[in-house]
Amino acid sequence: MPPNQGQLTASITGHYGLALTPYPQKGSIDIFIEFIHSGKEKALLIEVKVHDYLSVTYGQIGTYYNAVMEQGVYDEVYFIYLTQFTAENNFNGMVAPKTLDEASRGKQLIKDRFAHLCWEQMHSFLDRFLDKLTEEQRLIVSLNKQWIQEQCKADLESNKIELGERGIEDYFVGVNIDIRQRLNFGKEVSENKRQILRIYTSNLDEQQLDSVFGVINILSASSAVNKTKKYST
Repeated sequence: MPPNQGQLTASITGHYGLALTPYPQKGSIDIFIEFIHSGKEKALLIEVKVHDYLSVTYGQIGTYYNAVMEQGVYDEVYFIYLTQFTAENNFNGMVAPKTLDEASRGKQLIKDRFAHLCWEQMHSFLDRFLDKLTEEQRLIVSLNKQWIQEQCKADLESNKIELGERGIEDYFVGVNIDIRQRLNFGKEVSENKRQILRIYTSNLDEQQLDSVFGVINILSASSAVNKTKKYST
């Protein structure tokens, strides 16, 4: 996490910079703040997303963070990833946005100096300081809060998983098998409003491969399988 509010406010009062900072061939971080605390040069990077399902760039956090670190200017670099949703949201029955994966990579890289925040948390913070804003600023904050709440609701609604979709075992009549239980080393992913069990056989050990072949053998015993014609796949 970045320094707590009191530390940050005290630190940047005397010396700070705020800008949209471009990095050649790497893009531009949305907000860049540099400040001095305890005699050390520090930087805070803030990347802002308002469309979690549309505007995620793989490895973006690492790209920006490493670009700043390579400059060798700052003793410490902090990063805030501000998005519509975080892992604290309930995505049961819904496709989770890729921002969660990007935030996970950011946390692994930056560790305690990384924070993933959502707009709901941001507005809870801003509400405490509305009386210090001008009337125009309060209007801007209010309009943003209303818009982002509506956007979040609409995005979750449009990314519900269609639970009526049948699983692979439903196509093999007469076979009783729980594939997810037998192949519990597979990875559950959500794509195109479908819940998918994905297994990369190249990563499996011998026992896991035997489990996959065992499931195939069970499914092949179904009367729905045409056993008279050979196919090359």
